[in-house]
Amino acid sequence: MKFAQAVSLLAGLVPTRASNPALGHIHLDTKDGVLVGRASNGEVDLEIMTTEAALELDPGGVLVPPAGFARFVASLKEPALGYDPETRELVVSGGAASARFRTGRADDFPEMRAFGGEVPRVRIPAGELRRALSVRFASSAEDYRAIFRGVQFEFREKGFRTAASDGFRLAVYDFPESEGEVERLFVIARKSLDVLSKLLPGDESPVEVAVQGPQVQFVWEGVRLVLTAMEGQFPDYERVVPKEITHTIEAPRDDLLTALKRLAPLTDPNTARVDVRFEDGAATLTAEGDYGKANDRVELLAVQGEPVLQSYNLHYLQEALQHVDTDRATLELSGPVTPAVIRGESTWSIVVPLRT
Repeated sequence: MKFAQAVSLLAGLVPTRASNPALGHIHLDTKDGVLVGRASNGEVDLEIMTTEAALELDPGGVLVPPAGFARFVASLKEPALGYDPETRELVVSGGAASARFRTGRADDFPEMRAFGGEVPRVRIPAGELRRALSVRFASSAEDYRAIFRGVQFEFREKGFRTAASDGFRLAVYDFPESEGEVERLFVIARKSLDVLSKLLPGDESPVEVAVQGPQVQFVWEGVRLVLTAMEGQFPDYERVVPKEITHTIEAPRDDLLTALKRLAPLTDPNTARVDVRFEDGAATLTAEGDYGKANDRVELLAVQGEPVLQSYNLHYLQEALQHVDTDRATLELSGPVTPAVIRGESTWSIVVPLRT
């Protein structure tokens, strides 16, 4: 990875406050003939091998304050680096511009957590892993929600699943194929996965996942990321999946999303309620709030079952439909007040209706 890009990513992980002052810096060192950058916020450790040639740094590397350093490096088209051992300054130049940054000793910077020995590993295409992380929209943003602040990873003999829930909705992603021998279940905090999602490449290059105790490591070309799993696991969410389906509805996902976006400004600000009536081969959506009342109609692709009315939080329904990975969304209902299952090809979600 180019040095400027690496510095930008590392700077984004550095905490503004930390019990260990060393964590407020980027750690630069040499490894295998190239310059390596590291950062940690105490829960997430990141190491990036850059394309920059190694420098003659102090033993153990040096610490650099991230803010001004990252901005200056980003401003240069082709930054060149040097190190002055007498003043212990990092020299950055490009074109007519140059700057010298004071560095600190890296003695107190924590070691990168190592994964040695016979550690179970599995390989997943980067693009597939990124899509699997899309379930985190359904996780809770409230600290008191404990385990629901994370995403559950379920590695099986073949394939893996990710699941997230805030107690009002559930999102699941199933991937039937993966290479490796990991059979584990663990939960990682949404904030940590936001870091992983930002770093992952957009192609299908392999990402190696290793699990050792509460630590989970993700490795791909030039990047190593170590996250800490949360304590505990989700309750048995399969119990809330309706067993007796009375209505199966196939709908054009994008048409429903367009209708919801159109009605959103008129929903009640407290409940964001939208009523959806499935009847005569169409879905009629109605919203009413302080500014008035609006409705829209979407022609369905297929319907099995009698007419039925369900009321949803518009935003929850919207996010569940956005999670569908095909143009055709399948809705499975078992009554007006029971949870609705919304399926795609590899994805499915559950949205709990509002009480009428």
